[in-house]
Amino acid sequence: MANKSNVQQNYPLAPIIEAVIDIRVLPAKDMDFTKLDKSVRENFLREYPFVSKQFQNQFRLEAGENPQANPITSSVGLRFTPEDNKHILQIKENGFTFSELAPYENWEKFRDKAKFLWMIYQKSTLPLCIQRIAVRFINRFDFPETKFELSDYLKIFPQLPENNITGFSMQVILNQAEINSTLIITQALIPSHKPSTISILLDFDLFNEEERLPEEDFWLFLEKWRIRKNQVFESSITNKTRQLIS
Repeated sequence: MANKSNVQQNYPLAPIIEAVIDIRVLPAKDMDFTKLDKSVRENFLREYPFVSKQFQNQFRLEAGENPQANPITSSVGLRFTPEDNKHILQIKENGFTFSELAPYENWEKFRDKAKFLWMIYQKSTLPLCIQRIAVRFINRFDFPETKFELSDYLKIFPQLPENNITGFSMQVILNQAEINSTLIITQALIPSHKPSTISILLDFDLFNEEERLPEEDFWLFLEKWRIRKNQVFESSITNKTRQLIS
């Protein structure tokens, strides 16, 4: 699908609304939320002073003549944000997620910040292994027309006999054998927050589910993903779209 000669430009009006690096781990056997909270909170609060707990709701079915489902709420993670709300750091027993919200600056700054925070997480929690690594880029395009041909702006779109689209969502899963990963592309029509525009979400999610040691330097591997994401992005848009974001 992607032409390897395509290299993404640095667009002044880049459509990225969220960039994500997500690392799932097998936690240490003695790791629980109380220990997680204590080990990581003091390391992140200086730069990310706003912290909130994340919860998980479960239901337990009690046996008996009249079985009842009792809700159980448990703490599963912490969500850290800085004063400007530019980044989101989510810490759980089984993983680490770092996000940058719009306006997205550049890959190098985003990657370096994520790497620094991951090293703190890894040293604080001592996971047994990494089980999944993912890089995700969520793009939002606001096209300045209420009626238009998707093919004028995008090269990925549903082929329909009529173009009276009031809503759509589609997803494709592509094997990326040469970089040993999987790419999920999601596209959807989403509510517009600007008058006289059509808003389209274009989401690229690249991931690998091989187990690796926590101390392994996998960041060079992510560089290959960044290049592939850029190739697919450029192959997914038209020159008309490039003019809008340049």
